[in-house]
Amino acid sequence: MLRRSIAGALESPALRWSWNPISERHFSAPLGDFRTADVDSVTEMAAGRYLLGGKMVDTNGISPFAAEVDHYGWKAELNGFSWLRHFTELKDDGLKRFARTLVLDWIGRHSRRHDPEVWSISLTAQRTLNWMRHIAVLTQDASAGQQRTINRSLGRQVRSLQLRAPHSPDPLDRLLTAMVQLAASLCEESPTELVAERLVRLEQEIDLQFDKAGMHRSRSAAVQVEVLTGLVTLRQAMARRDQVHMGTLPSRIAAMHAALATLTLGTGGLGYFNGTGQEPSDLVFALQAAGGPQKPEPGLFEHYGRLQSDGAVLIADSGHVPAPEFARWAHAGGMSFEFSHMNELIVGNCGPAPAELREQSRLFRLGAAHCAPTIDHKSQAQVITRGPMAGLLVSDAPQPEIEFDAEEQMLKITSHAYERTAGVMLERWLTLLMGGDAVVGQDRITASASGITGEKLTMRFHLGPGVEAEHQPGEDIIKLTLPSGGNWSFLWEGAEAAIDDSVRQSAYFGFYRTRQIVLSTPLSDGHEIAWILTRLT
Repeated sequence: MLRRSIAGALESPALRWSWNPISERHFSAPLGDFRTADVDSVTEMAAGRYLLGGKMVDTNGISPFAAEVDHYGWKAELNGFSWLRHFTELKDDGLKRFARTLVLDWIGRHSRRHDPEVWSISLTAQRTLNWMRHIAVLTQDASAGQQRTINRSLGRQVRSLQLRAPHSPDPLDRLLTAMVQLAASLCEESPTELVAERLVRLEQEIDLQFDKAGMHRSRSAAVQVEVLTGLVTLRQAMARRDQVHMGTLPSRIAAMHAALATLTLGTGGLGYFNGTGQEPSDLVFALQAAGGPQKPEPGLFEHYGRLQSDGAVLIADSGHVPAPEFARWAHAGGMSFEFSHMNELIVGNCGPAPAELREQSRLFRLGAAHCAPTIDHKSQAQVITRGPMAGLLVSDAPQPEIEFDAEEQMLKITSHAYERTAGVMLERWLTLLMGGDAVVGQDRITASASGITGEKLTMRFHLGPGVEAEHQPGEDIIKLTLPSGGNWSFLWEGAEAAIDDSVRQSAYFGFYRTRQIVLSTPLSDGHEIAWILTRLT
């Protein structure tokens, strides 16, 4: 609560003067960018058409910063300036001036006006990193006055992060700011001693926020991607500078790449767990290339389980609830899983709310949006809706347990989430068979000592985009047809089945309307539901 109060005070008009840098700063050495550039994007932008956050907006000749666009993803990417990379390799000086004009326009509009979203710590960190990545594009051939304006604004943003981040309740804000501070010392060509000092500070923050296996404690692949995007840039920039010791940064980044690979499906996309949706494919591929070849093994990692066989990959989430400061991205997806075969997603979670449904974000974090069991429409963890902890995922039940049997290619997840509220413990077994051509599931209900007080168990299997489901009345089989034309069957016993509508989130392309299989049964001690998903030859 105190942190929030201090952070709020620092953003008030009375104290925003403190964001001004103590002395003039000069940013000159570009950090570089490992992401690919797209010249066609520049052409579109020059014509007033901006494809950002999965949304195309024609500004009809006005500045994009003056356009009234009610789309969070579009505005976030616009004000994050990741699109500056498209201008880096251009030979056309006029188009480079266009990029500088956009930056100067942003400065003119936002140097005094405080938009909380535009000036959020995370977006400000992204913006400053992108400006420093491409500082040569912004300042080359610029007038002395324009250079001073850009350097002054960049210095002010860096200073604002330095002041605000220590008081943010979000640990990611502190990590991003440590990255910005190190980036600034490299971009300003600061003395080696200062670079080393800021590297140590960054390493300390990494130690606090990542486990030894390289997974961020939020358990979110989306957070992993955001952090790695900045760290890869820093590692490359430090490697280009003489007489700079990189400390443990290379080994920590390598571990982060490996952890990210364990959450990657056969489709090349990331599993939709804990706030992760469809990340930009060019960024994911660029990160994979920067990390080198990765060969994730079956097993357990940070309370996830991974099974794989030939072209089949299954990733399951135990439902472990992170510590409160890391629970802002967490979803109530206990016992959920995603399954891909070759390059097609067959079963997956819905993902986080898209930009146009931000007000309903809580609904997408609940159990019903996951391939997971729920009881009486209640999730295995709750999202706080009011007070200083609003937005955090919490649970007062013991943490779930997850086990891996390498010989059987099997995962077992045990959930205690409903022992107090419904009087039952749930167990789920997931097994890959037939070289990945079959997934076998078994779910067991066990009454707790206090006795069963709940009524109905519901299990959902959200199907991948384009997967069609057909259920003939009177048959205990559902036929699935994949976009490729491949055929699978879903059989079950111990529950009633229905097919319903669902969605698959894409932060960049909107909703995919999909289907889901829903199994339901009354609660009873010792009852088991068995199901099998099988490829048909």
